[in-house]
Amino acid sequence: MNGLHCLTLLCALISLVLHLFALASDHWQYAYDAHSGLWQECIGTKCSMRGADVKGYLHTTRAFMVIGMFLGSLSYFLLCAMFFYTQSAYYCLAKNAASLSYAAGICSIIGMATYTASVTSDSYGWSFDVGWASFPLFFITEQQRCARWHTIAEMRLTECSLP
Repeated sequence: MNGLHCLTLLCALISLVLHLFALASDHWQYAYDAHSGLWQECIGTKCSMRGADVKGYLHTTRAFMVIGMFLGSLSYFLLCAMFFYTQSAYYCLAKNAASLSYAAGICSIIGMATYTASVTSDSYGWSFDVGWASFPLFFITEQQRCARWHTIAEMRLTECSLP
């Protein structure tokens, strides 16, 4: 494969890792000696899990972030699969990978915007920042796939569906 494909794969991996760190960590918000995330909150050294009995914005943020992670993982899997397929299957996989990456970015931005609009805080944590950093990389991954399409003169496959 060419360098652009490797760069796209690297960008997709970085976006997934950042998204996973944001999703799994509990440093979305700080307040004095406490910090909290999507799944647990800690006061001092004592942490407790947040269950299903939380406000609606937290459910929305969780749902969109998990969906974004799932779609981003599928996109990464298709990008990896492109190393092993023929040229005709390559275009179909590339188109689906780009679409999934774009959808992952949209889900991530909806989740992050929901949290940002609902939590009034001056002390967002590093997990929150990492969450915001992950979604542009999903879009960059999608744009790199589109750039690859435009460099190829023959685009015989115009209609593809998810495998």
